[in-house]
Parts: sequence; structure tokens; C-alpha cells
Amino acid sequence: MVEMIKAWYAAEKEKMEEMTKEQKINYVVEYYLVFIIGAVLLLIAVIWFIFHFAFGNKEQGFNCALVNCAVEGNSIELSDGLTEFFGYNPKKKEAYFDPGYQIAYPGVDNEAADNSFYEKFFLNIRVGVLDAAIMPQSFMEYCNTVGHPFYDVYDVLSEEQIKTYEPCFLKGKDEDEKEYTCGIDISKLKFFDKMGIYEVEANEGEPLVLTFTYGGMNLEESRRFLDYLETFEE
Repeated sequence: MVEMIKAWYAAEKEKMEEMTKEQKINYVVEYYLVFIIGAVLLLIAVIWFIFHFAFGNKEQGFNCALVNCAVEGNSIELSDGLTEFFGYNPKKKEAYFDPGYQIAYPGVDNEAADNSFYEKFFLNIRVGVLDAAIMPQSFMEYCNTVGHPFYDVYDVLSEEQIKTYEPCFLKGKDEDEKEYTCGIDISKLKFFDKMGIYEVEANEGEPLVLTFTYGGMNLEESRRFLDYLETFEE
């Protein structure tokens, strides 16, 4: 291959030795312009590919799941609002409010449910992707039967927040029958009405509970998430 290239180069050099500068330019344009353009486009594509994968992936910040609820309108607005509230640079880091968790479980037959949503939820807890989850109370109770999926609320909130929300705390027992405070009933917050969030039919009328998923690494943002919800009370 190398010898072929050397031979081609020598032949082309010999052809152009007696050409004027203008003739050389015309020769290159006539015979090699398409190849040159192709090479430039290929180089641009390679540079874009490297930049996209080296610098284009945003850091994941606070991540909240919304279980068995629907959102009227664009759920992206919820994520954008959180990103702004936490002061993230949206080009580098973003918060995520994910309504993509339609789950069926014993006693609740959610028509929109799929096994992949169930697996996604518990996998994201295990690997620490989720920081918080808003869910019907019955699903919180179900989660406690398959592990210890939530932080104790007392370990996350500030003293001032505990004083404010303690009447709304919900206790549960994990699979080892150990009791802990695993959620906060936030049903009465105006956030849901103002953002057009409502429970699916199978869970309609249940208290909506805020939980802090065990293994979540953004505990400061988890604490401040309650402050974000309170901004809708104004």
C-alpha cells in the first residue's frame, strides 16, 4: 500500500513539473476537488464526534422520579425549573424531573405500566441515579416490602424543615420489619395543581408522598427540593 502511494505521488509530481502555477491549480481542481472536499468533511465529522463525546455529555445533577402520575403540558419545563433553582449551569449540569415511571404492583393495575418502568425505577435506586421520588402512598408501602429503598427523612431535612413538615411524616417498615420515617405527605402543596400533575386513575385520591431514595448522592439538593416546592405556595 505504501509503495502504491509512493508510486502515485511520484507520477503526479512528474506530471506537474513542467506546469505553470495556474495550470497546477486547474489540474488539482479538475481532478481532486471532490476528494479534497470529502476529506475536509470527514475531518469535520471526526472533530465533532470527539467533541460531542468528550465534552457534550452534561453532568447529571438532582434527579427526581414521578411515579404513576401524568403531567399536563411539557415535563421539560419541570426539569428546566429545577436546573435554574439549583443554580446549575445548564450547559454543563442539569436537574431532571422524570415522569417516565408508570408502574403496576400488587393491588394497583396501571394500564400504562410496563415491566421496563419497574426495572428502571429499582435499578436507578441501586446505582444511585435517583435522589428523590414522588409517588402514591401505596407504592411507597410496596417499595418497603422489597428492601430499604429510602433514606430516613430525619437524616435528610434540616431542623427547621423537620419542625414544619413533621405532622406530614409517614412511617413504614422495611423488609426486615425495621420502622423508619420514609416519606412526607405533600399532597396539599400547590405545586401539583400549578404544574398540572395528577395521579393516574389506578391511584386516584391517594396521598402523594415525597421520598428520598437511598443511595442518592445529591443530599443538599434533596433538602432544597422542598424549598423549591414551597415556591409554588406564593
